[in-house]
Amino acid sequence: MTLRLLACSRCWRRCRDVSWCGIVGEKGDRYPWQVVYASLIPVEQIPLFHACPGSYALRLVVPGVVYECSHCWWNYMRDPNTLVMRNISIGNVRELIERTNAPLLFIDGCEPLINDWVLELLKDLDNAKPYLLVKTCGLVELSRLKKALSRVDGVVLEYPLDRKILVGASTILSRTLKLLEEFNGVVEVHVNYDGSRFADTVTSELASRVHGLWAVHVIPVSEEYEDHAYRLVDRLRGKGFNVYLYNDTSYTLTSTKCPKCGADIVKRDVFGVRPRLREKNGTLFCPSCGEEIRGILFCKRRALALHREIAIL
Repeated sequence: MTLRLLACSRCWRRCRDVSWCGIVGEKGDRYPWQVVYASLIPVEQIPLFHACPGSYALRLVVPGVVYECSHCWWNYMRDPNTLVMRNISIGNVRELIERTNAPLLFIDGCEPLINDWVLELLKDLDNAKPYLLVKTCGLVELSRLKKALSRVDGVVLEYPLDRKILVGASTILSRTLKLLEEFNGVVEVHVNYDGSRFADTVTSELASRVHGLWAVHVIPVSEEYEDHAYRLVDRLRGKGFNVYLYNDTSYTLTSTKCPKCGADIVKRDVFGVRPRLREKNGTLFCPSCGEEIRGILFCKRRALALHREIAIL
């Protein structure tokens, strides 16, 4: 009698060989409670523009990938065996939060939610002080994403532009987008922009979802696409969407606008980041027209001396 291996159900791949992703082992998480590093980083460098603007985050980088992407920063984590890993625990994380006084905890990587221990961490930190954000490529199994959404304040969606991925994972991606539309927290979308017409179309569609409440960051994969990306972002911002050009040194496409009157509610320029929101009973308002502002987490804790990412574990 031949034993048939059951497919893993944690992500879109449905692997029978669980060694592919470097995340899942035969008995569960392959690297439970291990991270590549922990750091403090200004939120704009991640980039996050609607989560604690002008402040900083405690960032945990989780290993493993669910698809290969030469443009993505996490591609070097394809094989965790080649990495120096750091052991952590819930107690460690709580200690880091208290020691750094971080207003935001961001769990980063390709698809951290494939790890059972990450879901356990989110559950145990549900009543902790900082805001909780988690990264996804939209390829994790939907029940895992639902659990995370019930425990976090925001999500970073790094939308895959690989056509093969989009065809093979079209169902799970469409359902992920629907879940995020119903989510009451912050949604920030990262698009690794390659200058193609296809990338233009995807970016425009993502920017227009839920009436522009999502922050969409256009990240050119090389310098040759920067001018094209600038024109795209400028056009979408002209329609009232909060779309941003990553590393825009001109600072013309970086400020956050009021969706009603177009006034700057978070000003970003060479002098720094200056939130101009008014707050009353936990609700945010535009300082110019009084419009209620949704889709932004605001905190007053700012890192005046933190200008780059600093590894702390």
